[in-house]
Amino acid sequence: SRRQRQMCIRDSSVNVSVYGGATYIEKLNDLRPVGGLHLRKKAWTAMFMYSGQDEHVTLSRELGNHTISVLLFNLELPGIAYGFHF
Repeated sequence: SRRQRQMCIRDSSVNVSVYGGATYIEKLNDLRPVGGLHLRKKAWTAMFMYSGQDEHVTLSRELGNHTISVLLFNLELPGIAYGFHF
């Protein structure tokens, strides 16, 4: 039906958002730009961030009110994060 097709189209969409700003990095004695790109599809989230000095990437999966993330700091140092929201 038409309603089912609309729901499928809506469910398959990717939400995209960007952010930008500035931060002062004391060790560099400099005001630097920051920014990123956030992509979300259902329970999956991917984010690219520029912290003013380094790039970082995260891939996250929500499981109810829990979130598990795999991170790549400076595009080379791996990490894992767990979040819980209520």
